[in-house]
Amino acid sequence: MYKGRRVGGISHIGCFSFYGNKILTTGEGGMLVTNDERLADRARFLRGQAMVSDRPYWHSDLGYNYRMTKSKQLSV
Repeated sequence: MYKGRRVGGISHIGCFSFYGNKILTTGEGGMLVTNDERLADRARFLRGQAMVSDRPYWHSDLGYNYRMTKSKQLSV
């Protein structure tokens, strides 16, 4: 809670990180939360590198993939 509001509901989109140095961790990754269906659909689309669902390997927008390769990950 922040100033009486849940932290994921302060803005149009809330972002949470689950990187390895956080209290809640998955090793890497994160989560977006929103009540706006249009923003949720856009985030789902960009998550898949902006690949059009009915035309495989066709990217209508610039999408991203920020996962590190195995060679760049630190060993514990």
